[in-house]
Amino acid sequence: MWRTQLAEPERVLDAVRACTSNRKVVVTGALDRRLVLIEHETHAEWTIADLSGQPLVTRVWSARG
Repeated sequence: MWRTQLAEPERVLDAVRACTSNRKVVVTGALDRRLVLIEHETHAEWTIADLSGQPLVTRVWSARG
C-alpha cells in the first residue's frame, strides 16, 4: 500500500505508475474529486477510480460540444 498527498497529482501519478507495470495512467480532476484512469493491458479498456471514494454515478460530468 502506498501513501501520498492527493493534493499533489504528480505524486499520485508516480505512485500509481509504480504499481501498474508501465500502463498508461492519467490523474485529473479537482482535489475533492480526483480521478485516476488506468489503461488495461489489452489497451482496449480503462479503469476509472474516484479517489474521494464516492461512486462515479454521483459525479457531475461536463459535456463538451
